[in-house]
Parts: sequence; structure tokens; C-alpha cells
Amino acid sequence: MYKKIVVPLDGSKLAECALPHAETLAKGCSTEDIILVSVTEKVRGSTQAPEARELYLGSDKPGYQGAGMGV
Repeated sequence: MYKKIVVPLDGSKLAECALPHAETLAKGCSTEDIILVSVTEKVRGSTQAPEARELYLGSDKPGYQGAGMGV
């Protein structure tokens, strides 16, 4: 049914509550990929370093890749 699932994450525990639901949905629909998107409020003069974003988003990769899903 779904080929890709997009999960926006802002670094909060509440946002991360969506991850198990995305995994369940992906397994039930034979989804090819779960796409994690780092969403942050734009603050004047502030940016999120690419390394910090990759570190945050990459922390969930092993679990999903081990379950046979692309992340």
C-alpha cells in the first residue's frame, strides 16, 4: 500500500513516539523505506550543524535496517 513513510522528528520524546507506529505500519504494508526528517524551528542566527542532524537521525538506523527496512 505505502512505498515510503515520512516521519518528521524534532528531537522531542513525543515526536519519537511515532517511530514504533511507523515501523508497525511499514511491516504491515511491505514498505520499502522509512524516511526520517529532522524538523526544527528556525531561530534567528541559529542553524543545526549537519553533523548533529546526522547523529540524531542516524541513531535509529541500525534497528530499522536490522528489521529489513531502508532508512
